[in-house]
Amino acid sequence: MQFLTVKQYKYTSLLTQSAKLPAVLEIFTTLELKLYEQVQTNETRILEIRQMASILAVDDSASMRQMVSFTLKGAGYDVIEAVDGVDALNKAKTKTVDLVVTDVNMPNKDGITLIKDLRALPAYKFTPMLMLTTEAGGDKKQQGKAAGATGWIVKPFNPDQLLKTVKKVLG
Repeated sequence: MQFLTVKQYKYTSLLTQSAKLPAVLEIFTTLELKLYEQVQTNETRILEIRQMASILAVDDSASMRQMVSFTLKGAGYDVIEAVDGVDALNKAKTKTVDLVVTDVNMPNKDGITLIKDLRALPAYKFTPMLMLTTEAGGDKKQQGKAAGATGWIVKPFNPDQLLKTVKKVLG
């Protein structure tokens, strides 16, 4: 039987561990790849959810509608545009959307009445609805809330604020 000195034992132990190093590195590389794949998969799912989320943007101002649409489409959302509450209600009955963003003051049917009408439909009972308007008064906000509005954004809007709010209400 051969006895090793402490120094020899440490050296032998280090060599043994060094021989295992490639296997350990392979395990870490495999775990790293799996983690990377998981992150990529999650990012893809988030993008798919955003692409699948459809938003009805309602405003009688063509330029405002285009700005809202451009902002939302740039973030990967599917956007349906409507020129007033009547147009929006017809489109909402044809295709169910995940979120409604509407102005308050519009001809034919205002945004508050639109929200009341949409809330009366079973498909829109729990759909988030945002008011995007120049109206900042507490009275109008209360009317919107009573009608079923989920949130209120005052124009002119900040695109980042709009996206942050949309993301929050869509979950």
